Amino acid sequence: MEKQELLQKIKEAAAQKTLGREELLAAYDQGTEFLIVVLGIAVLVGQHWSALNFFTKVTATLGAGAAAYVVAAIFSRYNKLNLAAEAFFLISGLTVPVGISIILHNAGWDMNSHVTHSFMAAALFTVFIVSAVIFAKTILEVFAIIFGTWLFFAATDFISAQRFTEYRVLAIGVS
Repeated sequence: MEKQELLQKIKEAAAQKTLGREELLAAYDQGTEFLIVVLGIAVLVGQHWSALNFFTKVTATLGAGAAAYVVAAIFSRYNKLNLAAEAFFLISGLTVPVGISIILHNAGWDMNSHVTHSFMAAALFTVFIVSAVIFAKTILEVFAIIFGTWLFFAATDFISAQRFTEYRVLAIGVS
């Protein structure tokens, strides 16, 4: 439903006295509560990050990201929930890379290695490009581009000891 169409329906409902101002404001407030809750949780976890153990860090990042991905996949089946699905895909795309890096760091991988970065970027690019094809969501395409760009830089760093950043940036810009 387009914005203008939605506003017209709200005006009609208000004129017919089937929708009151309080109901409209309550519905609006409910829509913003989710964002406030997510931001609150992120701030709380961030403030206490150093006090969290490995399991809690993985659960807060990779677990939350995987759960958000599953919820987004379910919501994607319903046209009315497309916006919510994209929000959950966004949460997944932001938290899953952190969770993977925590696991790899704990497993002893060198987090400054080109191999580690190439592995992470390849895994994330694969998941998000396949997801973009399956779910046809813009946010998934954006993450596929981000992780694909990361893969390009990490792989070319891994392959060549020389830094040719200017040419790589030009290649990314052209593509």
